[in-house]
Amino acid sequence: MLQNDELRVEANPSNLGQRAHNLIQAMLSLNDMFVLSEPHVNQIFLEDVTNFLDSGDVRYTPRVKFSGKSGLDHLVDFVIPKSRHAPERILQAINSPRRDRVESMLFAANDMRAVRGQDVGYFALINDSKREIPSDIISAFSAYDISAQPWSRRAEIIEALAA
Repeated sequence: MLQNDELRVEANPSNLGQRAHNLIQAMLSLNDMFVLSEPHVNQIFLEDVTNFLDSGDVRYTPRVKFSGKSGLDHLVDFVIPKSRHAPERILQAINSPRRDRVESMLFAANDMRAVRGQDVGYFALINDSKREIPSDIISAFSAYDISAQPWSRRAEIIEALAA
């Protein structure tokens, strides 16, 4: 809630961690919105990814929340269900590959793997339309078995997502 120009949440000792986590996630999401809000941009990156998935006939469920081993909830952009040819896949759209956003995704993937299983595939589509993705970002995703793909090379993963 907003009170005297301050964001506040009410919590008790039993739910303090979850409430603090939710507040931080909300602030990170708002920060991402400010980064995305350029006057020349007609669509936000998430809409572009949605259109890409739709045009590639990828079945998905958008905006799904999963709990991890830690008990914290993680909101993922897209969940692609398991098929005969591929395991369940989780896809995050990352408009701005900042270190805090990447660290958050790495933690979330690890936390969810402990609950959802090791065979879930994790993917990140990273917007590289305005700037190149630093190599350490790609290396970090690779170290945690997350397939990170620049938006400019998205066609290379459409078959893996549609399978």
